Amino acid sequence: MSKHTITIVAAVALWLTVLAWVWHPRIVGAEVQREIWAPVAHKNEPVVLTRITLGGRVVQVGRFVRPRGTDMDPVTPFEGDENWIQGLVLHLLNRTNRTIVFAMIHISFPETTNGNQRLAYHLTLGRIPPSADFDQNGKSIPQAADARPLSFRPGTILMIPLRDYIDEIRSRIEPTLPLALTTKLAVSFGRSYLDDGMQWTGATYSLPDRGSISWRKVDRNYFPGDMESNWPGRPGWTGWQ
Repeated sequence: MSKHTITIVAAVALWLTVLAWVWHPRIVGAEVQREIWAPVAHKNEPVVLTRITLGGRVVQVGRFVRPRGTDMDPVTPFEGDENWIQGLVLHLLNRTNRTIVFAMIHISFPETTNGNQRLAYHLTLGRIPPSADFDQNGKSIPQAADARPLSFRPGTILMIPLRDYIDEIRSRIEPTLPLALTTKLAVSFGRSYLDDGMQWTGATYSLPDRGSISWRKVDRNYFPGDMESNWPGRPGWTGWQ
């Protein structure tokens, strides 16, 4: 593709963005229907999303696997203005009996989906512990120099205001779609690490072995704590208080 063609394509994209702002007065500057696709939690997960608030009001409660034959927790549409994303606060609960020192949260935008691709901002909290800080070649995994330690203690709620990350989210998404025009947001979890280096990858727990530069998966039924506690309707649950 020539430079001239690339310039034309970029100009067309910019013009389409301008048109979107002009022809969407219903969205820009107005309260319109939004929705958040919250992840559905399973009992073996170390961290669950208990609720999401906007301006102090709950706009989406956590979604959890229910007994067979019962309805799944719904996605609940709500009204929000053009600054709705920066007003959101995620409430996370550490269900384990261990301190979590690293967590990754994916904030994605369904309206940017193109085939199998969707734009997302990958929010990372904390630092990978030294015992788990190695890649397949035994080298340290790159981490942000300014990444602050995380001490997400057992049974506690961690609140994450998206306002703190809005500039990074905007720079990632707005080349494709202005944030003011988004009406849907999806949240999901990536890797997390416990204080001893144990890793959760979204399906299983595993322990690091630096000597062999490998990971050993633990029993699939393992959970670092009581799997029945810190769950809706179970002892320790503080998610909706």
